[in-house]
Order: sequence, then C-alpha cells, then structure tokens
Amino acid sequence: MNEQKNFSLKPMLLCFIGFIVLSVAIMTGLIYVLQHDSVKTITEIGNIYMEGISDKNVQHFETIVETRLDQLAEIGLNEDQADMIESAKTKGMSSLAIYDSQGNVDLLYGDPSELNSKASFLKGIQDGEIVVRTGTSQNGRVIAFGIPYRGKALVGEIPATDLAARLFKPEEKSPVASLIIANDGSYVIRDSDDGFNGSYFDRWKSEDVKGLQQAMEKNETYSNVWTEHGERIRIYATPLPYTKSYLITTMPFGVINDLINGLNMKTIFWIGLGSVLIFGVLLIGFYQYYRFSKRQIEQLRILNDKLMVASNAKSEFLSKMSHDIRTPMNGIMGMTTIALAHEEDRDRVKHCLLKIMQSSKHLLSLINDVLDMSKIESGKLTLQYEVLSLKELVGDIVAIAQPQVLAKHQDFDVLLSNVEYENVYGDSVRMSQIFMNLLSNAIKFTPEGGRITVSLREEALEDKPEFIRLHMVVEDTGIGMSKEFIAKIYDSFTRERSQVVDHTEGSGLGMAITKHIIDAMGGQILIESEIGSGSQFHVILDLKKASAQGTVVSLPPLNLMVIDDDPLFLETVSESLEQMGISLESYIDVNKALNKLKEKHYDVVLLDWKMPSCDGIELAKRIRAQVAEPIPIILISAYDFSEIQSQAKEAGIDGFIQKPLFPSSLYEGIQPFFTLEEKEVEKKEENSSLAGKRILIAEDNELNYEIAHDLLEERGLLLERAKDGKEALDLFESSSVGYYDAILMDIRMPNMDGYEAAKRIRHSKRADADVLILAMTADAFNEDATRAKEAGMNAHIPKPIDIALVMQMLRKYLSAPSIS
Repeated sequence: MNEQKNFSLKPMLLCFIGFIVLSVAIMTGLIYVLQHDSVKTITEIGNIYMEGISDKNVQHFETIVETRLDQLAEIGLNEDQADMIESAKTKGMSSLAIYDSQGNVDLLYGDPSELNSKASFLKGIQDGEIVVRTGTSQNGRVIAFGIPYRGKALVGEIPATDLAARLFKPEEKSPVASLIIANDGSYVIRDSDDGFNGSYFDRWKSEDVKGLQQAMEKNETYSNVWTEHGERIRIYATPLPYTKSYLITTMPFGVINDLINGLNMKTIFWIGLGSVLIFGVLLIGFYQYYRFSKRQIEQLRILNDKLMVASNAKSEFLSKMSHDIRTPMNGIMGMTTIALAHEEDRDRVKHCLLKIMQSSKHLLSLINDVLDMSKIESGKLTLQYEVLSLKELVGDIVAIAQPQVLAKHQDFDVLLSNVEYENVYGDSVRMSQIFMNLLSNAIKFTPEGGRITVSLREEALEDKPEFIRLHMVVEDTGIGMSKEFIAKIYDSFTRERSQVVDHTEGSGLGMAITKHIIDAMGGQILIESEIGSGSQFHVILDLKKASAQGTVVSLPPLNLMVIDDDPLFLETVSESLEQMGISLESYIDVNKALNKLKEKHYDVVLLDWKMPSCDGIELAKRIRAQVAEPIPIILISAYDFSEIQSQAKEAGIDGFIQKPLFPSSLYEGIQPFFTLEEKEVEKKEENSSLAGKRILIAEDNELNYEIAHDLLEERGLLLERAKDGKEALDLFESSSVGYYDAILMDIRMPNMDGYEAAKRIRHSKRADADVLILAMTADAFNEDATRAKEAGMNAHIPKPIDIALVMQMLRKYLSAPSIS
C-alpha cells in the first residue's frame, strides 16, 4: 500500500520539480530578455533625452539671440546717440559700439572688448550680415550682437554670465551638464564651475577631441562616448546659430547604469513576487467577489432606504402642502363668490379680482415648482443659451420684487462692482428663476423694516479670457438658518421647522430647483447663515461674453456730485463714472455737500432717495432753496419711481435712474442733460462752420462708412473713402499738399491697420504730414486711446459715432480755412 502511495507521489513530485525548473528557466530567460531590452531602451531614452535637452537649449539660445537682435534694431531706430545709449542701458546691455569694416570702433558706452574670430566678424560687417561673436572685456566674457547700421555695424554686448543664467536654469538631480565653447576650445559659458580653467579640448584624450574638432570645422552635429577617469560619458555637440560656437551636452554613463541596475533589481523582485503570489491572486479574487456581492447588497439596501425616505418626504410634503394649496384655491373661490354677489359694486369687484390674481400667481408658482422638480428628476431639464442683458435681467427681477419689499417696508438696495460686460450668453429664464428664488426667500424670511441687499460683481478669468465670472450675492437681516438645516437645504420638499417658516407660503422646492439649475450651468452656490442674524447666498457662474469688448460708454468731461449714505455704493458708482471720463466728488454728509454746491459749479448732482438723515426729495428742496444755479438733479433708487414722481417734480428733481446702476444706465440717465448742453454749444459755434472741408474716411465696413458719410455730409463736409489703411496712405501720398483737411481713421482694417497708416503718414516727408488724424473705432478702452496717440493720431473717438463729439473735435483742430 505504501509502495503504491510512493509510486503515485513520485510522478507528482517529478512534475512539481519539473514545473519549478521550467518556471525558473522561464523566469531566467525573461529576466535576461528584460535586462537586455532595458539596457537598450534606457540608453536610447538617454540619447533622446540628451538630444532633446540640447535642441531645447539651442532653441532657447536662438530665441535669446533674436530677441537681443530685435532690441538692437530698435536701438538703431533712435536718431540721437544719447537716446541710443539710454535705450541700450534699459535693455540691459553692458556696452554699445559702432564698428566699421576696417575694425575701427566707436565705443558709445561701456568697457572695450576683444572679440574672438574678429576677421570673420569684420567680413560679416562688410557683407551686411547679422553676426554674433564671443569676446573678452575687463569684466570677463561677453556676447556681442552685431547688425548692419548705416554702412557700418551696431554692436551691443551682454555679459556671458547673463546669458548663462537665462540659458542654463539649474535642475535638481539632473545628470546632464551643458556648456558653450568657442572653436578653439575656450569656454564661453557653462552651467557649473568644475574648477577646470584650460581649454575644453585639453581635458579629453586627443583621439576623442579630434572627432569633435572635425565636426566643428564642418559645422556638423557630433555625438559619441568619451572616457574620463575611467567613467564613460555620452557627449552631444551641436553648432549654435549666428555664432562660431558649439553647445556641448554631457551625461555620465554611471547614471544610466544606476538606472539599469535599479530597474533590473525591481524586475527580478516583481517577477519573483508575482510567481509567489500568482496562486494567491485566485483566492483573493474569490474573496473580493464575495465582498463585492456583499457591498452591492448593502448599496441596494441603502438605496431602498433612500427611496423610502424620499417617498415619505413626498407624502409629508403633500400633507404639509395641502394647506398651502387650499389657501390660494380658497381665496380664488371665495373672492369669485363675493364678486358675483356684488356685481354692482365696482370697487368691491376690483378688490376681489386683485385678490384672485394674487392667489392665482401664488398657486401657479407652487405648480411650477412641482413641475420643475419633476422635470429635473426625470433628467429633462435643458438650458437655452442666448445673448441676454444683465441689466434687463436684474432690472426685471427688481421690478417684480419691489411690491413685496414696499409691502413689508424693507430697506432694499442693489450694488454693482466691476460690471464691464452687460451682455453675456446664458439661459435668461433659468437665471431669472435662480435670482428670483433667492430674492423671494430673502423677502419672505426678513421681517418688516429689515434690510436686503443684492450685489453683482464680475471677475476676469485668465484661463478663459472669453468668459467672465459673475458673482451675485443676496444678503438679508432675516431669521437665518441653523447649520443642521443648511446641510439639507437642497433636499426636495425640505423646509426649516420654526413658527415663522410654518406660517410662510412655499413649496420647499425652491432651493432644490435652484441648486440643480446652478449645477447644470457649471456654477456653484455658497451659503452663510446664523439663526437670528440673517443669511447670505452667493451664486457664482462662468458666462461667455457676448462680445470681445465690454460695455463702452463715454461722456464729455463733466463735474458731477454724488450724495449717498452708503460708502460701498459711492465707491462702486464712482468707479463707473470715472471710467466714463467724469470728474466726481462724493459725499455722505448732506451739509458738507450743500456747502460745496454753494462754492463750486457742478454739471449734475446724483441723490440717493432713502438716506437716514435726509431723504433725496427733501435734500433736493434744500438744494433748490439754497443754491441759485439751476443744476440738473437726478434721483437714484432701487424702488419704483412712480410712487414718488409727483413729489420729486415738486422738489425740483429733473430725472431718475433706477438701481442697479449699470454703466449704460448711468449713461442713459446723464446723457440727455449733456445733449442739451451740446446743442447750446453748437448754436454758439455756428459761425465756425466746417462747410467745404475735405475729409478722408478710412473705413472697411460699408455700413459704418454710410452712417459717417450721411451724418457728415449733412454738415457741408466734402468726403472721400479709403477701404483700408493702405488705400488711405496711397490716396494721401498721391494728393496735393493740403488737399485733405482731416482723416477719420478706423483701426481694424485689412491690408494695413489704422495705427500703421497713421505712423507712415506722420513719418512721410510731406509738408502736410501733420494733417489732422482722428481714430474712429469700436476699440474704446483707455489703452486704445493711448495707443492711437502713440501712433501719431490727434484724438480718439469711440464708436458708435457721436456726431456732436466728431464735430466738436473737427472744430477744435480745424480752426484755419481749407487749403484746397
């Protein structure tokens, strides 16, 4: 029996031993193949890495050289040597000189230097070439850049150490070393000092150096393996453009060997470990499958619990909502019955109809919330992106909220900050729903006499320049919320439990809907609240700009006063008005403002309506009584002007601007007073007629030209058109001196833009090169006006065309009669 057992075990043992031997053989062969491939692969990677480092440094060197050559060319544009020297110093050059073809040097500033390969340098000058050479001054190595300059060469130098600092940025743990040598082997720059100061060729075996020297003579790339102190080193040499120098990149093989040995050890370790664990993997697999099945069952249980909670929440919601739904229904039915019973009483019927409308709106809002939530849960919520006006969006929301705010005698304000782009892409319906939900909640849960503030701010995005980040904050002094409720505020059918909330109409779906819409838009909402201290809801949305330019409005230089008790509002409105070119003074103290009005002339006064010490209407009366000058007074408020219109007129208020104060709102509110003033100015200047003046209009857009042509022709001007800057330049140069009295120059045109055309006209040698040139363009930022003046234009007029401003500019500059 034992013999049979031993016999049966022997083949199994042999098979097992054979399996082990086979496994070891396979492992050994696999390790050998992997080691061989690793050596080959890592060596190739090292070569590619060195070549990449070298190419990157060459490109970097070429970029630095070309930048310096461009700077040198820019220096050469200066006529005065003092300006050339100052420009060279500004650009960090250590010296500046003028070389002739004989080698004579006119040193403008800096220390003299001795250039390497001076003969080829002088020959390059004779041939009118751009040359870059190394040299030596008393302060050390220098890099010289030379360009043709008036039959000679303009040469600027920088310390070689400066080039090294920019070219060779140290990288931690990098095995690669780089340096630059001249053709004679002398060092130009190197990324580190190893203490060797002789020729680079002297530190290597002559047979190794010979191959490098031959490659340098032929201006070819060189790659080989050299030996230093028993260590093999990979060397890669490549010629540098514009120079007679070479970039040398080296990497010791010891680094590669360490990588290979480390990789081999890891390979052996992991192959061995894999062999040991291969049987355990199956066991672990079954164990993981068991755990996975158990986890799935647990997840199904949790999901079922959530479904039960949601179902119970809906049931509880329907139970709680029965009162809210029946209340407006009861109002509708009851008021309908009362109206039918009092058909002859018109006032009573009207009162009933108003109540029916109010109840219907509330019932409709409940139904809409339920339908929206159903649409969201079924995944059918879609967004319709289109161009929308933030001004109209916020204005509509404020208008809807005003009756509720007035009914509760709440203090309400809307503040703007850095709102440059009024038109953006977005879903206006859903954005209105977001902001209306937040504002409606603030009104509902803020007691009478409380304060509600809506703030709107835009933020530029560096990573997405075509977008702006919109911040909308709704802040109140209401009842606040507990931290426990904030954690579940976005759950459907959820409301805070308190005596105030229980007596407040609502579905408990508003915040859930709001959160879903904001998430769909890729935004976020932040909440800060404390019971008894109010709440703050901060919505952040990234919205695409409807146009590359922001809302650009400008007014003539006006002296304006703003009176308001809110420092934050004064800061934001001051920012907007100053961007329009208006000189502004702001006051919180009413008495100081009155005294200033008596002492100084102001073109317009802006008053806030609701101020604690003195409201805007009362202050307007005091201004009219104490200030003799008839200054236009404009009232600003977030409330409906119709409520106080008659009182405002009696107080002497001339206009009204409703918050939020977008730039266009301010412009539309102030501009009518400026227009009246311009008409008076035009009447006074009728004697200075521009009839007969010949104007060249450079405009590529047919519609824009037609508008300018019709507006200017009506005023007796003679007009000609150029369709781009090149044509404008040709027409000017081919005309007789003084033929054109002025040029209206668009900026963005094909073939040649307005800036370049203006520069060439100014640099022409014609007697009328100083002809009046006005930039007339939609590029209306301050930097655009500055750039127009730098190009030689007299003034900058933004589009859309303000004909009064154009005529004012023409009268200002064209005081003399036409030459033609």
